[in-house]
Amino acid sequence: MTRIRKLGSGITLVVAVVFLAAGCQPLTFLPGGGGAGTGSCLGGTWNLDTEHIGALSTAFPGLTITAAGPGVILSLTGTTWALHADQTLTGSLTTKLGTASGTVHVTGDASGTYVSTASSISFTLASVSGSAAYDITVFGVHKTGTLSLPTSGLQKLYGLKGVAAESCSASGLVLTFPSFSMHARH
Repeated sequence: MTRIRKLGSGITLVVAVVFLAAGCQPLTFLPGGGGAGTGSCLGGTWNLDTEHIGALSTAFPGLTITAAGPGVILSLTGTTWALHADQTLTGSLTTKLGTASGTVHVTGDASGTYVSTASSISFTLASVSGSAAYDITVFGVHKTGTLSLPTSGLQKLYGLKGVAAESCSASGLVLTFPSFSMHARH
C-alpha cells in the first residue's frame, strides 16, 4: 500500500508539473522602468503583460491555466539578461478519469547572456534559482510541498535558453521560442 501511495505521489507531481508548465504560449512583456524602448529597443526592463499557456489544450480539451501575482520582470543590459519571477500558476482539467487542479507559486531568478540580430536573440542560461511551492489535487490525490525551481520542471519557463525570434516596438517586446513566446512592454 505504501508503495502505491509513493507511486501515486510521484505521478501526481509529474502530472501537475506537466499540465502547469509544458506548452507555454505567448508571453507579453510591457515596457517597465529602466529605459526599455529608448535607444536600442531591447535594452531596459520589461514587465510581463500577458501570457497564454495553452499548447496542451489541444491534447487535453478543457485544460485551463492562468497566471497571477506580482509577475515576471525581464531586464536586458548590453549582452546580459536577468529575469525575476513572483507568479502563481493555477490549472484545472476535467477528464473521464476525474479532475486535476492545483496551484504552483514560483519565486525565482535566472540570468545569462544574449546575442541579438535584427530578428532574433540567442539566449544562454548561466544560472537559475528559486522555488516552486505546489498545492495540487490529481484524481483525488492531494499533495503540497516545495521544490527547487531547477528540479521542479518549471525551469524552462523562466530560464531563457536558445534562439527566439524577436519583435520589438513601442507596443512591446515579443520573444518567440520554439516551445513558447513572450510579449513584454516597458
